[in-house]
Amino acid sequence: GNSLILEADGKSIPLQHAGEDSFVSTIPGEFASAAFNFGRKVELKQADTENAKPKPPVIEVSYRDEWFVSATYTGARTFITPPEWSKFIGCYYSDSPWAGGIRIYALKGKLVADGLPLAPMGGALFRAGEEAWSPETMEFLRVVAGKARILRFAGADFTRMEVD
Repeated sequence: GNSLILEADGKSIPLQHAGEDSFVSTIPGEFASAAFNFGRKVELKQADTENAKPKPPVIEVSYRDEWFVSATYTGARTFITPPEWSKFIGCYYSDSPWAGGIRIYALKGKLVADGLPLAPMGGALFRAGEEAWSPETMEFLRVVAGKARILRFAGADFTRMEVD
């Protein structure tokens, strides 16, 4: 129908549309801290003779750094994340009421900031998003004991917090 329900640990959790093929939990709890992002089968472009062409089928879903594929998924299944990026993975929080927190994780060989892929620009500097024209960057600073302690993004400093 017109709704999506997550079945987990004997519970039914309604999901709410949060953008193109992204959904979030409507109930506070375990699955409320990130979006479920769905990937569709890539189809070759053909002449668009129909205006109401159905979307390609969903073949993958991710939640943070967890990734699942359907039986019809035919792409790569293993990815290599540069080991030096492990020092950036974690949760960062800002005291700014407009900034909140950012969770950095590795997914399919890339660093991701709460669903936003990060494109490496060299060293500890990453472009927020994959568009080459975007001026938004994230920079990881002050590596101590193998972990970045500060993330600078959008004019705000985010401090690393050790959580789950």
